Amino acid sequence: MTEKVMIFVDGSNLFRSLRQYHPKKKICYKKLKDILVDGRNLINAYYFGSRPIPPIESQEGFHTALGELGYTLEIVNLKYYPDGSRKEKGVDVSLAIEMLVHAFNKNYDVGVLVAGDEDYLRLITEVKRLGIKVEIVSFRGSLSKKLKSCGAMIYYLDDMMIKIEE
Repeated sequence: MTEKVMIFVDGSNLFRSLRQYHPKKKICYKKLKDILVDGRNLINAYYFGSRPIPPIESQEGFHTALGELGYTLEIVNLKYYPDGSRKEKGVDVSLAIEMLVHAFNKNYDVGVLVAGDEDYLRLITEVKRLGIKVEIVSFRGSLSKKLKSCGAMIYYLDDMMIKIEE
């Protein structure tokens, strides 16, 4: 029986890490999805991100293209503060809720988390406690030490770059 897979991409985490570790490269999200699925039965691929208000046209085009590639998008508006600063709020929580609800409902056998943020440690622990396998996909430099040792399978985007480049 083929394993059912769901992919959960923290788009902001991925974007920042890509700019930091491979600033001249772009990811082909279709190739990334195909590699992460690896012949298994894809149930859904989620992409979680944020956007400024008003939206940037190129970013909206990117989000549209992701939707056309079969990603389910969860995009939140940036939060603006009186001092002029802006911050992303709610992306991690949205991803965590989606991953946990689907795990609780046994909608997938393997959850692929594309992020390296330590904030996801408790989420991974709970998903695994529900009997779901977790694979973490991250750049080496952005994978937290605690996530690295949480018992999930780890795959490095650095090793995949040649296969997933645009």
